[in-house]
Amino acid sequence: MNRTRTSVTAAALAFALSACSGAGTGSLPQNALPQAANAVETAANAGAAISQNGVRADASTPPSLGPIEALNAAGASIRDLSEEAQTDTGRGSQTSSGTCRKGIELYVPDKAGTPDSMQREVFWDAGCTKLARDSVRVFTPTSGSSENVTLDVINYSPAGAKLSERSAEVTFADATFGSNGFPNPTDGFDRNATSTLAIAGTRTILAGDEFVVSPLSNGSGTFCSDSAGYNAVGFPALGKTFGWEGGFLTAGTRTVNSDGSVTWNGTHTGTAYEAPIGSLSLVTGTPNTACPIVAPDYSLSGGTAGGSSTGALTATFDNGELVDLTLDHTGSRGSYAIAASTDTKLWPTNPRFITGTVTSGGKTIAHFAVNAFGDGTISVFATGTIYRIVDWIVVK
Repeated sequence: MNRTRTSVTAAALAFALSACSGAGTGSLPQNALPQAANAVETAANAGAAISQNGVRADASTPPSLGPIEALNAAGASIRDLSEEAQTDTGRGSQTSSGTCRKGIELYVPDKAGTPDSMQREVFWDAGCTKLARDSVRVFTPTSGSSENVTLDVINYSPAGAKLSERSAEVTFADATFGSNGFPNPTDGFDRNATSTLAIAGTRTILAGDEFVVSPLSNGSGTFCSDSAGYNAVGFPALGKTFGWEGGFLTAGTRTVNSDGSVTWNGTHTGTAYEAPIGSLSLVTGTPNTACPIVAPDYSLSGGTAGGSSTGALTATFDNGELVDLTLDHTGSRGSYAIAASTDTKLWPTNPRFITGTVTSGGKTIAHFAVNAFGDGTISVFATGTIYRIVDWIVVK
């Protein structure tokens, strides 16, 4: 695949730390009327004491960075899969425009009438009255087997405030394409992307990832991936910034289910990095076209590797949205273990749709709860402080 190489250097931006969460199995509830809006608004307001520099006004000392770094490495898998699903997962229902179906409305083309585009609106409620996520995907064919895609995803609070905005530049190669420019998984494809995440209007997280997806056989095929990313400031009180590398380096499985949803199942490995503020950068190497991945395409420069973790992850996406996930990460050298699961009886926008723990030496040291978008809170027991999570990012 031919692709422009990038090197993204750290900039002085607002502070945030990457985090993760996880979930279980199934698809969007058919009949459950979500009771999530008020609860999520409460979760969003839990960080109301966060000062402009990102540190809670009532926190005399920062939380232990170890659990947060562990979540950085493990949580990258969820972010990568969620972004991939927004540009890959196509279903027959996506041909209709403006019809509310289980809290989702789809527009082909987007509301602005952009050629070769699709807009997906996800709502806090089943009746599609309160917008929770707005994503716009635009594709441009570059040959018979490749295309470029731009993706913009905005998450909103129940009150309508913008929580975060993710912008991604994606390339597909070695692919065939079907309705609305989605790659045909029957024939496999290679996918590469770079992205930025802005929180409260400030560009905060810089990342890159690649996926190699093999052709399907009887609805199932293998895949592998790698990714790297970092927060652009880190922790000013410590003079450090943090990042991660990892991926599904060995082959996992990608299965198209009978209802059209897609399940990814594999072993994810992640390593956390730290460095002085302004010294981390994201670099790219050579794109991969086969599994396993021996030399990842995306890596970090300028940092020191910290703890690593490896674990099993299973994630199901319906119409590009996460509906079920389980995560069980074990840290190296007996450091941190992360476990999470989904309560599929809850509506995906519920702030306890996904809950998980961070443990060390068999002792739980932090607990987190988020909705399907990765918005919620994390409690660090050492300080007794609750911090917000926005799009899988812990905002301090």
